[in-house]
Amino acid sequence: MNPHTRAGYLKALGIPLWVRPERLADYAGPEAEIAAGVAAEPVAVTAAPVAEPAPVPQPAPAPKAVPETAPAKTPAPPAAEPASRAPRAVRLGPGEGPALLLCAGPGEASGALANDVCRALGGQPAWAWPDSGEQGMPVAEAAEERMFTAIVIFGAGLARTLFGGKPPVSCGAARVVIAPSMAELKSGPDARRACWKALLESGVVRAP
Repeated sequence: MNPHTRAGYLKALGIPLWVRPERLADYAGPEAEIAAGVAAEPVAVTAAPVAEPAPVPQPAPAPKAVPETAPAKTPAPPAAEPASRAPRAVRLGPGEGPALLLCAGPGEASGALANDVCRALGGQPAWAWPDSGEQGMPVAEAAEERMFTAIVIFGAGLARTLFGGKPPVSCGAARVVIAPSMAELKSGPDARRACWKALLESGVVRAP
């Protein structure tokens, strides 16, 4: 009985057969020879290259917020001053003394209140009022003609009308004094006290 037949017989009976490795080819046949050759020769195992993980894309940085610049404020233009008007001429009435009294019209210059003012000043002071006729003359010319040292104007509005705007401190050699208007003097004692104070401070009258 050859080795192959005996090995098959023992295998069928369930009897394990121990064979020395050097004789394995004689009992196992071609399959055993292949297995023995594979077992005898070392198998080189090449490790598969490990793929590097793909880089995780980083989110793009958010653009920096540009602070809004408040629009520059445009300065408001300065308030326009009222346009100056041409000075008004005045008509000079009779009288004498160092002060020229200016009122709104001839009716005020001849009234009872005007007489009270004349008694306070003493004498017969000269009165004048606006007049655009042939007998009218500028205030400065009237003050120079009679050499007045003070011009008392009854009413701030009348003073602006006579000088075409803000009245000056002086007109030629005469100082300008603004007193309450005749209508204000009729309204009560407060306006009369203010008028008397303005006359005293300007030197037109002297305290008793």
